[in-house]
Amino acid sequence: MKLKPILVILAAVCVVILGAMLPQLVALRQDRQSEGQVQFSSVEGVELEFTRSDISRSEALAILARSRDVVGIPRELANLKIERVEEIALGAVEKFREAGILLGDVEEDEVLDAQPMLYYGLEGQSVIYWAVSLGDPKAEHNFSLTVDDRTGTVCSVEYINGKTEYEPDRMEAVLGGFCRVYLTGLGDEFSGWSVEELTRNAKSPQDKSYLATELSWTDPLYGENRITFFVNRSGFYTYFG
Repeated sequence: MKLKPILVILAAVCVVILGAMLPQLVALRQDRQSEGQVQFSSVEGVELEFTRSDISRSEALAILARSRDVVGIPRELANLKIERVEEIALGAVEKFREAGILLGDVEEDEVLDAQPMLYYGLEGQSVIYWAVSLGDPKAEHNFSLTVDDRTGTVCSVEYINGKTEYEPDRMEAVLGGFCRVYLTGLGDEFSGWSVEELTRNAKSPQDKSYLATELSWTDPLYGENRITFFVNRSGFYTYFG
């Protein structure tokens, strides 16, 4: 057998073996070089786009009612400072107390949590709302409020008392007081609705377990929107639809 063909065959075999082992050798070398180091891939910056500042109250409420895309954002990106949000929330609780529609004492209430949330609307519109939770030290009742970051307006309310209940014959007065405080906070844009008319149109089931009324408006972009005011044995709240 001639030597040259044998050498050619051996060289070919070596090339095949080295080709198969090359990825492992390269990976091993890279692992040794990276040992004891933390490596990060580059990430492009994330930007949030906010809507124009002249959005109307009814448009903002429509976004609150219709938005399916909501994301929490850092407090630093909100317009209102946390101290101002707490002041607004506690002030709202005081207004409900002055209206005589609460079941218990709220003098010791405090803000338990406040988080700004970005609500995305249609055609690039978006609104920041603060989700605020308040309560008393004994945890006998709780408030959940939604506060508009642009105006400080309280746009949704939920009040629940786990210890005391309303008597059925008091619900109408509570509903009237609730609607009055809420609509007063919304300002002139919603001044066309009468509290008397809202309470007059209220409906209740046969067991008188709750009383509810609603107001609605039509927006060119978001269509028909509705705010329903509920009062039940344990409290009251708004519902958007």
